[in-house]
Amino acid sequence: MLFRFEIARFGLVGIAATLVHAAILSLLVEWFALPVQLANISAFVVAFLVSYLGHHRWTFASDAGHKEAASKFLLTAIIGFIANVLIMELVVVQLGYHYMIGFLCVVFSVPPATYVISRLWIF
Repeated sequence: MLFRFEIARFGLVGIAATLVHAAILSLLVEWFALPVQLANISAFVVAFLVSYLGHHRWTFASDAGHKEAASKFLLTAIIGFIANVLIMELVVVQLGYHYMIGFLCVVFSVPPATYVISRLWIF
């Protein structure tokens, strides 16, 4: 039962971080006319902090030190991003499927892998 609550918290933190990313990206592009790339990087940094702190404090209620845990979490996020890009390349570009099929492949593989890595290695 606790495992299911942890999975639910993991998903909720991920959704919150995604919404923060989208809101900040939109705000910086639409209101402050920042270039999309700069706005996206800025939004990613804030969303990363929301995700890291949410998982550290709420999802896993971790006692791990921030220096080590945040470093591992960043590495995991970078690897997840690379996996995202590679899966999209394979499914959409190489195999010719619709981009939403690629997106579904990402959604059903990267977050579960990130959860397992977070649970076993980071927190």
